[in-house]
Amino acid sequence: MEAFLAAFILGTFWWYAVSLSYIFWCFFLVEKESVGWCFISLAIYLVFLQFLGKVDIFGRFVANPVWAPVCVLSYFIIGFAWSFGKWWLLNRERAELYEKEVEKFFENSKRRETSAVPEQYRKDKCENLKMDWGRNRAPYEKLKFSENKEKISVWIVYWPYSFLWSLMNDIVKRVIRQLITHFQKVYQAITDSAYKGLDIDSQIAKRLPKEEK
Repeated sequence: MEAFLAAFILGTFWWYAVSLSYIFWCFFLVEKESVGWCFISLAIYLVFLQFLGKVDIFGRFVANPVWAPVCVLSYFIIGFAWSFGKWWLLNRERAELYEKEVEKFFENSKRRETSAVPEQYRKDKCENLKMDWGRNRAPYEKLKFSENKEKISVWIVYWPYSFLWSLMNDIVKRVIRQLITHFQKVYQAITDSAYKGLDIDSQIAKRLPKEEK
């Protein structure tokens, strides 16, 4: 039994294996936004560190009655600050999707107006547009704090993992999208160069006999 317990002491292979597994599990919980499992997993890992890893966490708290609470408080202050940043990123992403959907909606409305439009629609165009827009637009509604408390709690408790995950998943993708948009003329120039001379007018000109002077 002692040999089994010794295998999990800080610095051993199994200590690193459990700790890495916990880190990957944290990323999974952040993605799933499960606040309940976040607190349970954190508690289990702290118990593991204390009793199997031989990292005297509780002893350090007792030995540092001032600095330990300050460190914990600082951790959660950073977590709250990150939650505001993450909330802004999430709302910006939703707002961009909303804007694209609005543009698509009015573009489709213009196409419908050029065709045969019912008389009632002509008489009450504004109300009909509002009713039409109101159908199946739930995914694009504004986010509500009251419906996202669990999600925000996960960001605060696991802010290091949430930040790293957002850095890899959200921020990097946003930067890449901005770069692609910035260089879209370059991409289009490459496409135009590849298809140069392949348009129908050029193809016809190649196949028709040249006019004799």
